[in-house]
Amino acid sequence: MQWNPLNLFEKWISEHGSAAILRDHNALLKSQKEALEAKISALNAEIESLKKEREAFKTQAENLQAELDVANKEIKKLDSVRVALKDQTQLQNRITQLEAMNRDLEAQLRGKLLGGW
Repeated sequence: MQWNPLNLFEKWISEHGSAAILRDHNALLKSQKEALEAKISALNAEIESLKKEREAFKTQAENLQAELDVANKEIKKLDSVRVALKDQTQLQNRITQLEAMNRDLEAQLRGKLLGGW
């Protein structure tokens, strides 16, 4: 092995260049890692926000379902009332018809009784 200043100089440049390239690569990787960590952090925050929003929607859906159940019960009650009112109206109409028939029969009976006198 000979001591050659040129070889030493080439060796020094090669080692120094490799170290500089390695340092640049490390800096680039560190920068990319930091950017990815920031993105992960932002995505995790968005996930948490979306989970909270989903829970709020679930609660709202449950509340709306409860209101719908109450409304359906009220509709059934009102439908029963409507049927009862319809029956009552039909009964009232039948009573009116029977009263009219009764008046007609009374009038006929009076006519016969008075005509027979």
